[in-house]
Amino acid sequence: MASLVSHVLGALSTVVVDAVFPSRCCSCGRFFKLRRKTESSSPGSQGRDPEWDDDLAGSLCGVCIRLVERVGSPHCTCCGRPFDSTQGVDHRCGHCRENPADYFRARSAAVYRGAFKALVCAYKYQYRVELTVPLARILWETLNFYWDPRLIDYVIPVPLHRRRLRERGFNQAELMIRAWPAMSGAPDRQRKPPTLLTDNLVRCRYTAPQTGLDRRQRVTNLVDAFQLVDPSTVRGRRVLLVDDVLTTGATVNACARVLRRAKAASVEVLTLARAI
Repeated sequence: MASLVSHVLGALSTVVVDAVFPSRCCSCGRFFKLRRKTESSSPGSQGRDPEWDDDLAGSLCGVCIRLVERVGSPHCTCCGRPFDSTQGVDHRCGHCRENPADYFRARSAAVYRGAFKALVCAYKYQYRVELTVPLARILWETLNFYWDPRLIDYVIPVPLHRRRLRERGFNQAELMIRAWPAMSGAPDRQRKPPTLLTDNLVRCRYTAPQTGLDRRQRVTNLVDAFQLVDPSTVRGRRVLLVDDVLTTGATVNACARVLRRAKAASVEVLTLARAI
């Protein structure tokens, strides 16, 4: 009897909370009922990843969650950009063949458009720091899909200039990385995160925002924008750069070039989203 009363009260409290404090979708703006984990899609249902659905359930409505596009094959083996056609195998794209990157490979979680773009922009520009944990979990799952964290010596967030950091209030890439240790202890996430290295790679020159610039302008905008405080720290080390969005790759490539000049053993890139 007591268990029945407890169940009824629990269900009633859920209804009240949903009614009084409904969630608003970061993409379409509609209010929606917060979906519980027990309502997740079954594995493989319509190609969906139930873990991703759970991660996004507090920020996007069910309709917008289904619009999120996970980056998959075929994609460029270097920059990670998914190809327009779903046919074929992974291979190096024309741009990467003609313009070799200073990093070995870049991988991203989802395509930067639609609902996922709205979510990332809300996190980055609207100070929605409560999105750190769900987005960090998606980033952590992507890291474990493409890499063995034990084979990475340092993970470095792409730095912001101190002026931009004051304007925004936080470095979104660093916040997500700092949330990883809490996730690695879960039963299905036993891999320890790589060592976080901050304050060594710095953005020494304030630059105009990259948004709105073409590929050539982005590269020019970042000339001598980054430097290492102590180059010896990364010498012979395997480094993973982390950022929120990869567009043309100019920013991560500028960072990778500095690391390679310091004789880092390898430089790879992980981002939350990939523009196409």
